[in-house]
Amino acid sequence: MSADSKLSRRDLIRRGVAGAAGLALTSNAARATDQLTTNADRARSHSFMGGTVGDVTNGSIDPAAFLESFESGKVSRLASGQTLREFEIQAIERDIEVAPGVFYPAWTYNGQVPGPTLRVTEGDRVRVHFRNAGTHPHTIHFHGFHPANMDGVFEQVYPGESYVYEFDAEPSGLHLYHCHTMPLKKHIAKGLYGAFVVDSRTPRPAAREMVMVLNGFDTNFDGENEVYAVNTVAFAYQRNPITVQKGQLQRIYMVNVLELDLLNSMHLHANFFHVYRTGTSSTPHEFTDTLMMCQGERHILEFTYNHTGRGMTRRRGRMWLLGLAPLALLAAFSLLVAKTGVLEFLRRGVPPVEELTFDRVTLAPNLIRVDVVNGGPDPVTVAQVQVDEAFWEYTISPAPSIGRLGR
Repeated sequence: MSADSKLSRRDLIRRGVAGAAGLALTSNAARATDQLTTNADRARSHSFMGGTVGDVTNGSIDPAAFLESFESGKVSRLASGQTLREFEIQAIERDIEVAPGVFYPAWTYNGQVPGPTLRVTEGDRVRVHFRNAGTHPHTIHFHGFHPANMDGVFEQVYPGESYVYEFDAEPSGLHLYHCHTMPLKKHIAKGLYGAFVVDSRTPRPAAREMVMVLNGFDTNFDGENEVYAVNTVAFAYQRNPITVQKGQLQRIYMVNVLELDLLNSMHLHANFFHVYRTGTSSTPHEFTDTLMMCQGERHILEFTYNHTGRGMTRRRGRMWLLGLAPLALLAAFSLLVAKTGVLEFLRRGVPPVEELTFDRVTLAPNLIRVDVVNGGPDPVTVAQVQVDEAFWEYTISPAPSIGRLGR
């Protein structure tokens, strides 16, 4: 094997999944009588597109079925005449296959990642019966309007416990739900999220509708994603392309829940699409073919294909961030100099060095005692204590300010 051909498993996954997440589109046109292979077979034969070998057999979802699956809940009417929609959601831990032979120990809603796509109409009463069947505290935080005690932040649901979330669905648009237990990054990265569609009282035009959740997985727990996907399974729609009918309006509910990467983007080949940002307006905000999305950002996309053939939609991940990093640093430096002046900036110099070292850690029931020493040249004031991403209550003695070589 030559040096050029020696690639690690991570290199192979990144080159394929980060470059093109495997969403292929085919037009449903009249086929020539001498066509010998299907569109799916031809797509598989194009090795230059990257991809995976084999099929996922133990995934938490079937990407083809999930694409057009919406759950409207158990429907009834309250005494006031208001529509009530009830949902049952459980937090469940299970291993899921995110690429052929690649398994991830996920935390899931109802045993799947993403969780089920919940769909209601603006003004409906939403009642979600949540049970934590896992081994860690979890919650459900819905984006949208609701009372403070329905926010899923402070109302932690411990293993074996239940909680009922109830609120009126508003505003209309494309939202999401996810666990909000600290450390937040971990609970989302592990798979606790899903799309939440609130239809307007005035329906949108008829269209073929699809849900695409952009996500990723840190399969070796190094704090970086190794697998990138649309609806969890890498290259699912490259291996089994989505068939699009010529002239039919396509509507995509696209939600970016990619953790560990700050930016994500998608590009539609050979076409443009209308963007309805967060889905809260019936008037499109722009007409483009490329869309950049931050964490938690979501939009409704609409387009129509008027030409037949095979096409592609690509999503990109960390490469955007690396390209923008130098510009961000330059902008931050320029802003600092503009606000302080060059001489003031140089006079201030670098910030003081802080070097707190642990001298001793003592564990006791309901108590962690940490003795620290300030080995830096300047006094240090302890303003807060953070473990992972959670802020802990604490006391400090003899004083919050620790002098040089003090403890």
